[in-house]
Amino acid sequence: MLAAHNCRFKDCTHREEPGCAVFQIVKDGLISEERLDSYQRLTEELIFESKKSEIGLKRLEKEKYRKRSVDIKEYKKFMGKP
Repeated sequence: MLAAHNCRFKDCTHREEPGCAVFQIVKDGLISEERLDSYQRLTEELIFESKKSEIGLKRLEKEKYRKRSVDIKEYKKFMGKP
């Protein structure tokens, strides 16, 4: 969306923020509300997928350190240390 570069705020969500150039273009009828709705749904989906992958990475990292902890406990037991 080229009009997004003219928005007042860099992190504009294009949902009625003051100074939103995209929202103004929709109000003026230059682009349809359906197109803006589609853009917003895609943006929300990207955010959701990003968060989902971040959760998966955290889970993998947690499992890695859990395995290391178990390995250390087994090593200490093998070496006869409490």
